[in-house]
Amino acid sequence: FEFTNASYSRLIGRRDVIGKAIRKALPELADQRFFDLLDQVYASGEPFVGRRLPVFLQAQPTNQTERRYVDFVYQPILDKAGKPSGIFVEGSDVTDHVHTEESQQLLIRELHHRVKNTLATVQGILGATARSALNITDFHEAFAGRLISLGKTHTVLTESQRQEASIHELLRLELEPYDDGTGHRIKLDGPDVRLPVTLAVLVGLAFHELATNAAKYGALSDLAGTLEVNWAVDGEAERRVH
Repeated sequence: FEFTNASYSRLIGRRDVIGKAIRKALPELADQRFFDLLDQVYASGEPFVGRRLPVFLQAQPTNQTERRYVDFVYQPILDKAGKPSGIFVEGSDVTDHVHTEESQQLLIRELHHRVKNTLATVQGILGATARSALNITDFHEAFAGRLISLGKTHTVLTESQRQEASIHELLRLELEPYDDGTGHRIKLDGPDVRLPVTLAVLVGLAFHELATNAAKYGALSDLAGTLEVNWAVDGEAERRVH
């Protein structure tokens, strides 16, 4: 090494490498092709361009290495006779860009999976509604209500960074249209229980069916009626919600 800049120093962990051979300065690179590439460039006089290549560096004074991704060029330095006398290395640490793209790809795969599951759920709702409806008006009302409920649940899940929905939030969304705003007609009481995507969709639909039944035939069909929903959790290894 004859010269390094501040960015390279940060990348390798601020080690003092000036005046050292690269094999001694960065021994962790031994099995990562970089020494062979340098030898190849020096012998051939042809530059090498690397794109998003992983490199494991011992940036901290421990035995652990950290994976980074780099774009770089090994450019041979030629003497007056046209033969390599050294190599100029120019590169960029693109680790953050790679991680961002990986996250985007993960989100795309998750979205694809979610859409397939949602379509399957809608098909199930369609079939169940068609079997139970007495006429087209009943079918339209029930099917639309269930789709709206499904949409509310997905809104909660979309706004949650952890892709979860709380039981309290699902109940609030379903029962809010029947609440008179006084806090007396509908009461919700229970601990904060958060459900993953697969459970939240099913539980949200179940709450919708119960709320619809209560509005048609139960307490919510009477303006003087009240509804209380209470839940509790027990167990540790296998938690159960009652």
